Amino acid sequence: MKILNLVRKIHHKSFILACALIILLPTVVGGVKSFSLYSEYKKHILIVEGESPIESNFAEQGGVSKSGNFFGRQALELDSKIPPEDGFWVRYQINVAEDGEYNIFVAGTPPGPSAQGSEWHSPYSIAIDDGESVLLTEEKLKSEWPHLFKFNYSAGGYYFTKVLTSNLAKGSHVLTFRLDQRRRHDGHFTAYLDAFIVARKDFHPKTNVGRIPKEMFDE
Repeated sequence: MKILNLVRKIHHKSFILACALIILLPTVVGGVKSFSLYSEYKKHILIVEGESPIESNFAEQGGVSKSGNFFGRQALELDSKIPPEDGFWVRYQINVAEDGEYNIFVAGTPPGPSAQGSEWHSPYSIAIDDGESVLLTEEKLKSEWPHLFKFNYSAGGYYFTKVLTSNLAKGSHVLTFRLDQRRRHDGHFTAYLDAFIVARKDFHPKTNVGRIPKEMFDE
């Protein structure tokens, strides 16, 4: 009888542990890690990990850094002076729950300046599916989003930055991130990508969403 009770306790603990893991682990969609923060927000916001692209040519000259401050505790990094023939690019799969207008944020380095300004990060461009690639610079975002360089969440220049607003149909899309220019500091192509945050434009939470400040979603 004692042995039987012990076996029952072990099975009970194993069941509880399995349930906990199901709740805590990220969702895997098409082989791509993505996170929905809290069940009440799952239709409004999606996080796609920077170190989990579907395609990339960063591999030979880039790497992955680790920190407890990062989403998923990892981030994709590139710091190189010699680009491939077609430039540096990386692609991600985005799965949105419903049709709508979405704001897209980068958790990582903001785009650098094309002329004057900060020198330690590169300008970059972003495209959705087969749409036009939008060149993003420090100057451009300063004129469009008042919170640039406001939401720093990790040492090394990691910020939350709104980079694009796009109408997306329900389902799967491809986001292409491309490094277009060298940073002025030393001529390197440099970008640190922790995550992409995709949120409905009309999403205005009353409290912070995990580590993400609620003010980030203000227009």
